[in-house]
Amino acid sequence: MPFLDAALAFALTIFVVAIAVTQINNLILKFFKVSRMQNMLKEFFADELEPVVKRELSRLKTKVKEDVSKKFSGLANSLTENEVFAEKELAENIDVSTEELLERIKRSELGDELLQKFGDEAKSIFNELGKRYEILGNKFTVSFRKHSRKWATGVAIVLALVLNIDCVFIANTYIKNESVREGVLIQMNDIVSDYETKVATISNDTDTVLVSDIKNAIQENKEQINILTNTGFPIGFSYFPHVDILKNCFNRKGLTELDDRTTESKKDWFLWAIGILLTGFLAGLGAPFWYDAINGINRFAQKTRSSKTPKTDS
Repeated sequence: MPFLDAALAFALTIFVVAIAVTQINNLILKFFKVSRMQNMLKEFFADELEPVVKRELSRLKTKVKEDVSKKFSGLANSLTENEVFAEKELAENIDVSTEELLERIKRSELGDELLQKFGDEAKSIFNELGKRYEILGNKFTVSFRKHSRKWATGVAIVLALVLNIDCVFIANTYIKNESVREGVLIQMNDIVSDYETKVATISNDTDTVLVSDIKNAIQENKEQINILTNTGFPIGFSYFPHVDILKNCFNRKGLTELDDRTTESKKDWFLWAIGILLTGFLAGLGAPFWYDAINGINRFAQKTRSSKTPKTDS
């Protein structure tokens, strides 16, 4: 079953790349979660706070005089996230719960005045503020997830380009070369086991991520993938279609040869570019997707093998 084995080896290779992409992308997203939280709080205080307070004041059974209503509207309008949260908190927080936000608002001048004036009746105002905050949070979460998928694909394309991970060449190699295919499949259990261990020990800490952390993660994953080249995976620039002139591409002779080869072998370059882009798209689907794909292909392959095994008479 060369095609099934080739499919399994291919899925395993993309899985390895996807693991690196997922790790790097998670750090990048964590880095941007701070700015996402800042924007969310800014929008809440600018667009949600005053309208909700104004609306709920009109709903209270207690009659509210116009001048009192204007006073509270003014307090709500002037209250900003910078008055409720310290500068360090805004610079580091990647998540602010509804309970924490409402507690901070209650401690503000607006919250204190509302509680003193309306007592228990002020609860309806805070409850509505909490609901609007959660709705806003859902909107930001959906938007962030969409952007995270784009980031993952972008990271995967860059990684594929930098390390020459051409999925067209990889697939073709696994279909035609049995020894390479088997050499990769031998490593499957170790790779899957390592991934399962990493997933089980993932930390959900909220430490701030620095640019240096992202750079270190990129370098570490680059080194790990380079090691795979030495263990039989058909990735890396030793498989680049024009590797023989790549070393000289920074001198006149090399550039001349590169120009000649580009003219003569446009098909090779086109297929290589397609392979890099496809790698980016496929690896961008994420490690969990390819983990499930490997298990699915492996189960199907085992069933196929068992059905083809001749039964012996007992």
